[in-house]
Amino acid sequence: MQQAVNKYKDDPDVAFLFIHTWETSKTPVADATKYLTDNNYSFDVYFDLKDDKGSNPAVTQFGVKGIPAKFIIDPEGSIRFRGSGFGGGDDELVAELSAMLDLLKKL
Repeated sequence: MQQAVNKYKDDPDVAFLFIHTWETSKTPVADATKYLTDNNYSFDVYFDLKDDKGSNPAVTQFGVKGIPAKFIIDPEGSIRFRGSGFGGGDDELVAELSAMLDLLKKL
């Protein structure tokens, strides 16, 4: 995630939103905050905490079936690419996201 943020930090047409969800810890905010701090990550993370029915609202709204879930959303708010899971390394993930962003910019 940090590599992708670094790559696109000067591109005004690209913004990242990272959402922490499906946490099983009793202290998800503290745990995620510590993880970000310990790893010197410079991006913000939003929390999709369980509601009073035990559901995660963002997961439900976007129909997430697995994590990590990745969405590329165009300037009009339409989801143009979506995927979940990843078995490669950091460089491969950045390449995958870059390919999708490059395609979207050409449309």
